[in-house]
Amino acid sequence: MTLLPEHNFDTPLNEDYYKQVFKNLNQGFSLLKILRTEHNEYADYQYVTVNQVLEKITSRPQSDYIGKKISEVLPYLSLERLAEIAKNAENNIPTQINWYFKTINKHLNNWIFSPQPGYICILSFDTTTHAKNAEELAHKSLELSTTEEVATSTIDLLIAANIQLKTNNADLEQTKHEIEETRLWLLESQEAGQIGTYKLEPQSKTVHFSQTMGQLLGINPNGQYNLDDFYLLIHPDYRDSIYAFFTEQRLLSNAQFEKEYPIVRQCDNQVRWIAQRGKLFYTANGDVTHIIGTIQDITERKEADEKLQHSAEFNQSLIEAMPFPMHIVDHQNKILFQNSLMEKLAGKLIDQPCPFCKPNYYRAPCQKSVEFNTEFNNRNFQVTCNSIKFRGKEAVLQVFQDMTESLKTKQQLVDKNRQLLNAEESVKKANQQLVSLNRNLEEYITELELAKETTEKHETELLFTNAKLEELNKELIQSNQALINAKRKAEESDKLKSSFLQNMSHEIRTPLNAIVGFTELLVNTNGSKEQMQKYSQIIYQNSFQLIGIITDIMNISSIETGQVTKLSKPFYLNALFDDIWFQFSPIAKSKQLALHKQTPLADTKMVNDEVKLSQILINLVSNALKFTHHGSISFGYTVKSQVVEIFVQDTGIGISPELSSIIFEKFRQGMESFSREYGGNGLGLSIAQAYVHLLGGEIWFESEPEKGSVFKFTIPLNP
Repeated sequence: MTLLPEHNFDTPLNEDYYKQVFKNLNQGFSLLKILRTEHNEYADYQYVTVNQVLEKITSRPQSDYIGKKISEVLPYLSLERLAEIAKNAENNIPTQINWYFKTINKHLNNWIFSPQPGYICILSFDTTTHAKNAEELAHKSLELSTTEEVATSTIDLLIAANIQLKTNNADLEQTKHEIEETRLWLLESQEAGQIGTYKLEPQSKTVHFSQTMGQLLGINPNGQYNLDDFYLLIHPDYRDSIYAFFTEQRLLSNAQFEKEYPIVRQCDNQVRWIAQRGKLFYTANGDVTHIIGTIQDITERKEADEKLQHSAEFNQSLIEAMPFPMHIVDHQNKILFQNSLMEKLAGKLIDQPCPFCKPNYYRAPCQKSVEFNTEFNNRNFQVTCNSIKFRGKEAVLQVFQDMTESLKTKQQLVDKNRQLLNAEESVKKANQQLVSLNRNLEEYITELELAKETTEKHETELLFTNAKLEELNKELIQSNQALINAKRKAEESDKLKSSFLQNMSHEIRTPLNAIVGFTELLVNTNGSKEQMQKYSQIIYQNSFQLIGIITDIMNISSIETGQVTKLSKPFYLNALFDDIWFQFSPIAKSKQLALHKQTPLADTKMVNDEVKLSQILINLVSNALKFTHHGSISFGYTVKSQVVEIFVQDTGIGISPELSSIIFEKFRQGMESFSREYGGNGLGLSIAQAYVHLLGGEIWFESEPEKGSVFKFTIPLNP
């Protein structure tokens, strides 16, 4: 077997990201490069990096790993077996394997998978304590089994000894000695397994119990206790139900029982969970003579179950907080889980077939996301599918995004484009008519010039006619220029439309990708509570950004179709300006900008649409913060007669004079490059101007490049 020539490793992975992952892992982690022969067969595996947890587990520094082959570091491993595992990993089939390291006396449970072709990752869990506990438990179980067998044999000997009691005193003494030894073995087995035994006589309420049971309950093993004393040890919240279980149910039903409940230890008042098992013995008449059973402390198991339940509830609450309908389906498209938004959309469908799914949309693990469109309740949805683990089994998480309004907006843009194409066709026809008219005009002028040469007597008339034709030509030239300008404006509008579509595609997909990606992390990652909260905050912020983009699109669409109405009601201006200041103060502080509010001491009451006035101020202040890098932003108002004059002033980059005539047009941001540098959709000032006109006012601005701008508008106090 000949290895291919080695070369310097240049990892294509995102190094900073993986280093952060390695650092935060609680398990050992190693990344290895697959070495192949010249026939592309698996030969060996070279360590690229390991984390500190693996160093601690194996008591070996990184220098013992990095750059070395696994056959050098772990020479007793089978390369043939590793080749099978690596092949499965590259086919997206992870493998679990247990290794025992004799030199350090440790057991490791390893998960081997491939992050990308040519590499494998080994995630190592230290299971030494678990393995030792399992061995010790098996050993104790064997001892207990042996003790039971010895006890059985001893009982047989007792029967034989009783038969020969009168004839063989020496054998009787030997049998007593063996019985005592068996009793001691049983006591030791109970203490080792932390299992107490008892015998209860219901008629007399007498309880006989072992020393181990006394220790578990925190009572004197040699004390005298009756049934009522034991009931007092039961936790008060469970005492009545346990009493009813034993007095009203158990003694009248099956001969065997098992019950779990908490008790309060008498010696230290600790609350401990116990599992009580027992068997009832009856007389020939069916009366209970006595009960024999065991008591076992299960507090640790109960606490682990409670933590697991809390973790499951926390993960479910995170999914419930998502702003999109979603559910989880299995291989047969049966719904396993749905959040409240999904239940509101489609009703309760747990354990029912998914009405949106098709079998070919299910994807195997480790493939990319699958998207498809569906229609439900007259709404259009885009469904994003991702494979996850749910309750230990392969499943699919499906997130539903309502695209109805987006599709309507897209159709409106298509209609606008069709109108632009029709206008361009009209311009072409007009140009053709102008060319024909100019040709006819030239022919007519030629005829006039010939007529002038043949007769002088009509010179005055020809001069007059020529003047009129020149005037007509001038008018035709002006008309032609107007059509050229209309064509240029149509082409510019088409360019703005294309730029807006590209910008909207980027603005919408950016937060949407973040929402889908971190949702998958929430479902697939068993991270800390802080990590889950961080992922939820990122999802919330991107959802809020996406809602803002869609709101702007819906507002401009409503304005263009004339569906916006004014809802007037009384309100106070100072309160409105206070809300605006509190909303943008954190943003200004984060950019180290001063935000000043200038309002009269006496509050002003006006009757108008408060919501739309608030939206105008939000758009203007937001723009000022976006285009100001240092200095301050000021906003306020003054009352002049029956008109309120409002201003927003900044020390930002300003607006050049050549752009002042188009600054309020849709999809404009001063210069086209601003949308790439500062983000946004270019609708804010257009919406603000439309709302000002709707409220019965006027808006204008003053600006000087590199020094700042001030936007002003007026609103009637009582329109």
